[in-house]
Order: sequence, then C-alpha cells, then structure tokens
Amino acid sequence: MMSRRTASAARPAALVAAVLLAAWIAGGCSGGTPRLEPGCYLNGTVPGSIRHAVEKSADVFYEQLRTRQYEAAYAEAAQQLRERVDKQSVAMAWTSIAEVLTLPPEVATEEIAVVAVKAGDRGPREMACSDPADSSASRKMMATDQPLQAYLIQSGLVNGTRYNFASIWYFEGEKWRLATFGTKPRTAADHDWAWWRNLAREQQNRGNARNAALLYNLAMDLLVPAPWVRPDMLDQLQEEQKKLHPENLPNNRKERWVALDDTEFFPFQAACDIVPGGVGVRFMYEVPVGADSTAVKADAPKLADFVRTTFPEYAEVFRVVRLEAVAAGDRQPVWAGEFPLK
Repeated sequence: MMSRRTASAARPAALVAAVLLAAWIAGGCSGGTPRLEPGCYLNGTVPGSIRHAVEKSADVFYEQLRTRQYEAAYAEAAQQLRERVDKQSVAMAWTSIAEVLTLPPEVATEEIAVVAVKAGDRGPREMACSDPADSSASRKMMATDQPLQAYLIQSGLVNGTRYNFASIWYFEGEKWRLATFGTKPRTAADHDWAWWRNLAREQQNRGNARNAALLYNLAMDLLVPAPWVRPDMLDQLQEEQKKLHPENLPNNRKERWVALDDTEFFPFQAACDIVPGGVGVRFMYEVPVGADSTAVKADAPKLADFVRTTFPEYAEVFRVVRLEAVAAGDRQPVWAGEFPLK
C-alpha cells in the first residue's frame, strides 16, 4: 500500500503518494515448477527463465489494466488476494491506476527478487537478500510463507515523474499470479532520494532542523521502493535524522499556534508533499466538531500567514503550504487548500 511520510524519525512510509494495492494474474511459466534451493535471489542471481516469466506476466497484467479487463484479471488472481480483498475494492484500485494515474506504455525493471521457502517454514519473515555483482543492492526484505514468490519493481514516466510499479507474485497452478500491486513516485521534481538527502544535510548545516527533518522523510520515501524492501542505506538515513531536534514540528502531537488576531490553530501532523515543480509542506490541524467549512476556509489564510512569518525557513525549500482541517475526535475531513510560501 502507499502512504505519505510524516515528519520526524518515524518509520519510512510504505509505498508514498498515489494509488495503492490491488492484484492480478498474468502469464505463466512453462516447464513446470521452477526448482530453487531455499533462499533469496536478487537481480543477477535470479535465473533468466524465471525473470523472463515474471516480466512477461507483468506485461500481460499492465495491458489488461490499460484495457480494463478487471473481471477476468480478478478471476485469475492469487488465491490469497481473492480471499482477503473483495472484487469491488480491487476494481476501485485498478480504476484509480488506469484512469487517474495512467500506466506508461514502457516500463523498465529496476529490481527483481525471488524467494524460495523451505517446506514447513512459516512467514512473514525478514530475509537478507544480496547480489554478488552489486554490493550496493544488498537489503533486508519481508517474505511470506509461499513456497515460491517473486518481488518485481519496475519504473516508468507518468506526466514527467518517474513512478515505481511494484508487485508480488506467487507461483500457483503452474502460473505466476500477482498477489499485490502498488505504485509510488520514484523521484520528486526530477530528483532521486540521494539529492533530497543531500539537501536535508545542507539544511541541517544551516540550522534549519524543521526543513531537514521533513526532507529526510522524503528521501526515505523515495529510497524505499516497496513495503517489503529495506535497503541498508535506510538505517543510515534514520540515524542522521535522529540527531535532529526540531521544535514546533507537529508529529502526532497537537500543538497550539495563535495568529495575530488571537485565532487558535491546533496542528498535529506535518509532512512533505510532492507538488508541481517541487515540494510543499503540509499541516493537518483540528477544528471543533461541527465547524462550518466556510468559516474554516475563511480562517485558513491566517494559519498560512502564521507559518510564513513564524517559520520563514520553509520558503527556502518548499513552494507551498498545504492545510488540511479535520474534525477533533474522529478527524473527518472538513476543508483543505494550499497557499504559496513566497
């Protein structure tokens, strides 16, 4: 699933920004069940025949997604998916990807891992996975107890932004059947995770701990391509972020901010959002239950002004401030909008 990253040194978001989960089948693998010794095989260590079969299955899946053959796809999905997710929920997720995000005509494989599980072993479990030809690709990943499973990450351009398309496949009934599918941005404003990490370090050196904390969150989101992958570099980014001690940065704790006319605002969460041409800072804040959305909208510019004047460093890296008002208690959405920071 995909989710946004919140501020501070929280665990990295699973899959960020867009649309999520779903699943599906696709092609098959000729020649019977592949034979592999128990373990995790990454990239160059994956047998070519298996890689070809999984990629071919993904190609069929993407084409079915483009042509909206949801009914047939669901009927051939992995058994686990069909048991845990109803057809309507899957169709909604596929529709979001096909019609809202859109699927690019060309994708490239960024990473493939295949896990063979010893009979009787239980999951999920964290496994070390490495490619002898590329030491930088070593990572830990979560695997299920399926006897033979493949984890595929591909990427493609969508409206100028490169997205990850990540999927899990189970080998069932002589076919690779997709159990999970999700997508998230791989870059932000044409920059990868390392660029945003470097900007976070720069902001830290300038004493802008709030900016640095949010930018580290973004770097970690972009670094982690899927929920089941934990790159070794993630530990280093988290250690760097832990050294920050930002003040007045809501992170699942409610603060009280007072505008010039004494209007009170109660933000409880901050995050970094990808916006056209760059990134923005987003604040979620509580308003009284039953608050009129028109009145909340009328007060929002006061909060935007408070952010601009109280935290001027945000404008150094963020283009806009996004405000999301929710009702106290159940935190149901009341109003949302954005304002330029400059």
